[in-house]
Amino acid sequence: MQKVALGISIVALALGIYAVVSSSSTPEQESMVGDTPITQPTNQSMASGDAGDQPRIAFIRTDSIYAKCQFIIDAEAQLERATVASENKFQRKAKAAEQEYQELVAYAQGPGVTEEELQIAQNRLMELEYELQQLQQSESQRVLRKEQELNSEVIERLTSFIARYAEENGIDLIINKGMSGEGVLYGSTPFDVTPEIVRGLNEEYALEQQVIEE
Repeated sequence: MQKVALGISIVALALGIYAVVSSSSTPEQESMVGDTPITQPTNQSMASGDAGDQPRIAFIRTDSIYAKCQFIIDAEAQLERATVASENKFQRKAKAAEQEYQELVAYAQGPGVTEEELQIAQNRLMELEYELQQLQQSESQRVLRKEQELNSEVIERLTSFIARYAEENGIDLIINKGMSGEGVLYGSTPFDVTPEIVRGLNEEYALEQQVIEE
């Protein structure tokens, strides 16, 4: 069963709102993204909103976003339905082809079958095999296109919302903190804006659904 699955490392790059490189060193907290040091405000300066000239940095947990954002859950359900529909369509065709195959074999093995009739039966068997292969390929491509379409919608919604969130909250850089730790090696609690991102995305999506239902 397929799922909408965006690579966390790719999303971490896509969600980088601004590229921040700081060469200064202060007593404040410092973390690493790759080989680049990123100076983060202390909890006290973060809480007071006074970070001086240092960039304001936040992180999100994309694994939580994927698990809790309703529009991603709905996208996964759409892809699952499309996959099941394709599988059912292929199974129906395969079942009909199997029945016809058995009838052709029985006929070809029957008494009094001419060479011409045997050749016709063999040709039809080859046609059945080709038709099944073509159907399987076309249905696989249809599901793949649906997956790509949903992935694009998810990425567009995430990048658009997080860019607006960063601008509205004066955040210079948002980086990913996933299960694998990709994108950030340290993040204290005041920097975690995941709950606000999830809440905002779900509220925005719920409003869109209300408009559609009305």
